[in-house]
Amino acid sequence: MTGDDIYAYAYLDFQFGFRVSVLDPKEKIKDNSLELTNWLLEWTADGDNDLGIYIQEWVGTAPGLNDLATKEVTRNVLDDVLSSDDLLFNSADFPPQSEIFITKHITVWAQDSTDSANLLQFTQRFSQVHIPEPATLALFGLGLLGIGVARRRLI
Repeated sequence: MTGDDIYAYAYLDFQFGFRVSVLDPKEKIKDNSLELTNWLLEWTADGDNDLGIYIQEWVGTAPGLNDLATKEVTRNVLDDVLSSDDLLFNSADFPPQSEIFITKHITVWAQDSTDSANLLQFTQRFSQVHIPEPATLALFGLGLLGIGVARRRLI
């Protein structure tokens, strides 16, 4: 995307959503991360005007909700490259879920006709945790109780 001129921005602004679910009922999604990668390759800038990339993400228990997390990553030429690398990565932990809904809002912009900005790549990761079945936990609890009773009888 190339900017129009000094007074008008050219921008791409879109939003989409998707669902992430586990295939194994013993597994749950416990966190996710978002990273803007290869950002040095994503633009050409003459240094006079603004251009950049912004991604905002909502994580929810239903489509369009952000009740689990909200994350954002961004890079623009107005940021100090050395001190703003923390803006390229964001993560969120939340209680284990069988499924989550992601709503992602992406904006790419350029101001000057000699500048261009592109979104080449971002990385999205989801982590899982193994959740024991309730029956397994119940059997384990009964075993501990039995050991406790047996020990008490021996004393």
